[in-house]
Amino acid sequence: LVKGEGSIVVTRNGFFVGIEAEQGFWAAGTSASLTVVAEKPDGSLMATKGAVVIEEISFAGEHGDVVQEAAIAKIPTETRTDLPVTVSWRAPKAGQFRVSYVTKDAQGQEVRASTVLWAVGPGFTGARYRMNGLELVAEERTYRPGETARVLLNVDRAGASVLLATKVDQGTLIDWKIIEM
Repeated sequence: LVKGEGSIVVTRNGFFVGIEAEQGFWAAGTSASLTVVAEKPDGSLMATKGAVVIEEISFAGEHGDVVQEAAIAKIPTETRTDLPVTVSWRAPKAGQFRVSYVTKDAQGQEVRASTVLWAVGPGFTGARYRMNGLELVAEERTYRPGETARVLLNVDRAGASVLLATKVDQGTLIDWKIIEM
């Protein structure tokens, strides 16, 4: 009689990649810091060769229902086994951008991770973009108690009104204001 037990990790891919920005939005013309990683199923980092691809997102068609993504930059990038890699990119103008890390697995299949970022600046208006009815995008990933948070407020309609409550007590609005978009 032989007995045993064990476990096995089964994944669709031999590894996963990730990309994220340190900020939720930033000013056009300033650098965005992007963190890129490649991980094995056990969570350990691995080295890969690929590229960070930046695409500008725009909307065409009579009703803005056709999504267009035009590649505007490609930054050769290699991930590491000891720490995540940081890549900097400067948005040439205000807008919405898809930022991806793209590499290949041992079988030559593409492995990709993407995130969407906002660059704001003079003349920026969310009316040219599709989004959820209301989006709040914090500039920083975290804030300490007492710090002032800068938040990008996106709405899907020009002229919309947003109720902003900064103090609420048991469902009662104590301090609030209406923001006209």
